Amino acid sequence: MMVPDNYHISDDYARYSPQGNFSLQQAVELLIESVIHSRNHAIGKLLIDTRGLHGFSSPSAYDRFFLSVQLAYEAAGLIKIAFVARPELIDPQKFGITVARNRGLQTDVFTSGSEALAWLLGPSVT
Repeated sequence: MMVPDNYHISDDYARYSPQGNFSLQQAVELLIESVIHSRNHAIGKLLIDTRGLHGFSSPSAYDRFFLSVQLAYEAAGLIKIAFVARPELIDPQKFGITVARNRGLQTDVFTSGSEALAWLLGPSVT
């Protein structure tokens, strides 16, 4: 598998910042690809900044459930993931985050890159 575009590795984590207009399904595939790449290369912390993704509306509860289950499955308990998203795309109850956490994924979503990075580099929650 090739390194996804806009995927950069630093000392402590990887950052994936996809850019462009995509359908929701295409965007989901990009996110999954970055998680698989991280898992396959033993990168334990991943910041995914989705603010550059456009072309779709806020995901439905079903879409959030489906994405969260896929992410948790692909991370296989080996990756801590922080998401950065535009406020209008974040569910106020963080339904998708709850679904993913219930399946063993350490994850959270933020509107600020600096808050996401602080959480990602902070202590892991077991």
